[in-house]
Amino acid sequence: EDGHTYEHSAIMQYIRRHEVSRYTDGPDAPGPGPLRSPVTNEPMGTRIFPAVQIRNAVEKLVKSGAITGDKADRWKQRIAESEKLERLRRKAEDGHAESMVSLAFLYRNGDMGLVVDETRAFEWFQKAADAGSVRGTAIAGFCLAKGTGTEQRVGEGMSMLGNAAARGSEFSAHCLGMAYANGRCGFRQNAKRAKFWLSRVAERKCRLKELHEADLEDVKACLQKIERDLKENEEKD
Repeated sequence: EDGHTYEHSAIMQYIRRHEVSRYTDGPDAPGPGPLRSPVTNEPMGTRIFPAVQIRNAVEKLVKSGAITGDKADRWKQRIAESEKLERLRRKAEDGHAESMVSLAFLYRNGDMGLVVDETRAFEWFQKAADAGSVRGTAIAGFCLAKGTGTEQRVGEGMSMLGNAAARGSEFSAHCLGMAYANGRCGFRQNAKRAKFWLSRVAERKCRLKELHEADLEDVKACLQKIERDLKENEEKD
């Protein structure tokens, strides 16, 4: 807020150092005082604003080849990502369900220059679900069950996960299986239902293959334990 132009990561690092020093200097330290401008040494706020005219001028110079080198290459990469992001956003806003899911993941992970925003991520996952996306339904349901980016509504979230699992979501089948196995998310512990859903995951019977190999190994280990417990209970009966 001092009216000067800075490279984004540099000024953010400068502000963070000031904030960290407020909590790490110890109880007897005099404190860092107000945040001051690196240029004028006058007090300034922490808000930052995009320097649109300067950014546009730099982009034109980079595209024309007037500026070269590593920084120019990074600018080119940033421009390409920005253009790709805008194309994706337009497709999502036009109603393309899987583009909505992709945009939601970018907000969730903070990729392609976006700031991590769990609320925006959930909004796009929910829009994708409303547009018929199985993946959107699965992740929106998970967010609702956990209260990630939205108010927690466990019943509604697990219902959406059940819907997505029935439509072929491996991720949702895994969530249901673990909920039944451990008696979580409002489900009573039910080994047979846990076995049903986890078996579908372990045997790769779901249409959407969403889990990593490490996740599958954990599923198989859990499934083996469930099968042992079921067998022991049958022998006792």
